[in-house]
Amino acid sequence: MEKQTDKNPGYLVDTYKKGKLYKYGPLHVVELHGNYRDMGRQYGALRKDVLNEIYQIISKDNSWLSFFKIKDMNDLEQLNIETYTPYPDYNEIIQGIAETSGLGNKAYVVASIMKELYIMQQAMLNAQSQGQCSFNAVWGDYTENSQMIVGRNYDLGPDLANYTEIVVYNFDDGTIPVAILGYVGSVYVTSVLNKEGVFLELNNGEVCAHRLENSDLSWKEFLEYLQKNLFKRPEEEEKLKPDPNLELFKLAQNSANLNELDKNFQGINTPGGIIINVASTDGSYSYEWAPQDNKRRNPDKNGALAATNWFVNQSWGLEPVQPGSEEDMISSWSMIRRTNILNLNENNRGQITPKTMQEIMSTPLEEGGPFVDQGTSYQMVIKPEELKVWFKVPDHMEWTFVDLRKHFSHFK
Repeated sequence: MEKQTDKNPGYLVDTYKKGKLYKYGPLHVVELHGNYRDMGRQYGALRKDVLNEIYQIISKDNSWLSFFKIKDMNDLEQLNIETYTPYPDYNEIIQGIAETSGLGNKAYVVASIMKELYIMQQAMLNAQSQGQCSFNAVWGDYTENSQMIVGRNYDLGPDLANYTEIVVYNFDDGTIPVAILGYVGSVYVTSVLNKEGVFLELNNGEVCAHRLENSDLSWKEFLEYLQKNLFKRPEEEEKLKPDPNLELFKLAQNSANLNELDKNFQGINTPGGIIINVASTDGSYSYEWAPQDNKRRNPDKNGALAATNWFVNQSWGLEPVQPGSEEDMISSWSMIRRTNILNLNENNRGQITPKTMQEIMSTPLEEGGPFVDQGTSYQMVIKPEELKVWFKVPDHMEWTFVDLRKHFSHFK
């Protein structure tokens, strides 16, 4: 694996109009400027080869689509077009990518969250862990200098994990520049840091949402229900519901602090169960988000918040789940990972630095940490106040440092 030191500033690889492509060791950072269509064109031109490569990989065998009740790649393409139509700005980005990448409307497949269905299905076919994301935020008495430090493991299995990058959008419409961290081509948010130092990420909370609707079932009956219903394709009348990953994109562009984010978050709906974790210099919160409601959860301790894949706010009325129990297994060992994180935070209280956070998030589940072997796709550690990022892809890339102040136009 290639390794990058914190002192190496990275170097310019390519340009297209106002767009720039950088390399930090093995990690690519794409810096875009202008209106939405122009940024899409810049991105499509700079990442043309790898975008086409990803499309070839996920379209080589279409059998995975049947699991999600999708007919073929054309059907998948149409689903994505329908998803982006209510979001004209992001639709413009994909249209720009379509123009310069040579993909045409196939760009909707590689640029949407739908490509992660392929990754999920591959993990299932290979009996690998998936859907076990972990979040950890510490500040105040927990860190060496009281500054906020965030750790995040994205757990969807190893497929396409080496196709990851950071994309920095510098908009010309007055909204806040954002950096999206994740898979190549992602015009949606699973992890994002904006120029004002607000970090957002999402964890799957689908099991909780289903549990809220079916609380009268025994755990055994509930597991049988999940196996039949968790991946059902939305009905026709549900297709135009808000897309959570695109709503988070909007939140990051329009929230300069946690107070603004909290106001902007209210009134947004979701068709499924999601846990949104946020952090900035102001602190950290977790939003447990279901179709019927959302509840903000305060830190676990004064200066620490951990979140995995289970709604913890007691006001939901969900049955408590014991770490390591059969019920915890149904929620992807969610409670045991969360307990492990909280324990590691206490063990390192007052001494946590970015390097310590890297060690905490890389501690294997079996050794008292949150890291899932062959399950954790990529990892990141963030210092929001300084806009610093460390990014790692297990088996492909060691911790790689990027100072995002160099890529947000505000700082140029």
